Amino acid sequence: MRTDTATWWARPGLEVRDGRLTVAGRDAEEAARTHGTPVFAHDLVSVREQAERLREAMTSVGAPIRIRFALKAQRDATFLRFLREETPFVGMDVCSPGEAELALRHGWAPEEISYTGTNVSDRDLDRLLPTGVHINVDLLSQLERFGRRAPGSRVGIRVNPGSAGGLLVMAPTQAASTPECKNGDLTATYKGGDAAMSHVYGRIVLHNTSDRTCWVQGYGGLSYVGGGNGTQIGAAADRTPSNKPRVTLKPGDKVRSAVVETSYAPYPRKKCKPRKVDGFRVYVPDETRSQFVAHPTTGCANPAVHLLAHKAYH
Repeated sequence: MRTDTATWWARPGLEVRDGRLTVAGRDAEEAARTHGTPVFAHDLVSVREQAERLREAMTSVGAPIRIRFALKAQRDATFLRFLREETPFVGMDVCSPGEAELALRHGWAPEEISYTGTNVSDRDLDRLLPTGVHINVDLLSQLERFGRRAPGSRVGIRVNPGSAGGLLVMAPTQAASTPECKNGDLTATYKGGDAAMSHVYGRIVLHNTSDRTCWVQGYGGLSYVGGGNGTQIGAAADRTPSNKPRVTLKPGDKVRSAVVETSYAPYPRKKCKPRKVDGFRVYVPDETRSQFVAHPTTGCANPAVHLLAHKAYH
């Protein structure tokens, strides 16, 4: 397969070299002969670079952002594993309960996932709400049904200004005077506790080290990291069902999330794939920037093995 004609679609990672089509530096015809056709090839380096460029562009103007990848665009397990490990700042945008569950299975924490569907059914709500993912609605009837099932919870509103049926959204009054705590307002630490039957019981503590009063509500994000570079080790922490009170923190106040760590030792090495852990990656609720908290231990690299669980902040 040779060509010397310039093409409009050529770009780094998808280009013609010496008359041969290459994908991510590999000969396309050779890949097809090796793997058979049809063969789907992805330039993973380009994926990472584009995500990083998007983050840099948005943060350069000081805009608060949350980057989400549309799961409906690509569900390949190898692709998702690469995205999770190489671009930990990228969350997931899903459009069905099945996609939400798929994202959770591949290591995304509930607070890193947002669901945006159209005409969401009662059955879908009943599957989505227990997962803890962020839900967006686009009809008043959906908002009412959501409110009946999860009163006091946070919900996103999708507005279409060009539609006569678009939602009119009123800002909530309860947050008018006191803002929600941001990552920069709080300092995370870990306090160890008792150990029993292959479990260690501790807590993540968020200390308001700012000069303003703010509030925290719900679950944060929690996972092991290692490799000396913040690479996530294994699955993110599961959410233990608990009340989610809104806690107002004055400067100097603290809020805590109970954490349970399960030992890797009972699991077969082949299943666990033990890895040294440097500590925790901690996300303040509703924040996309994380903090590192040192906590050397051993975890399981296999995301199917869940060693961490945590409760909402109290």
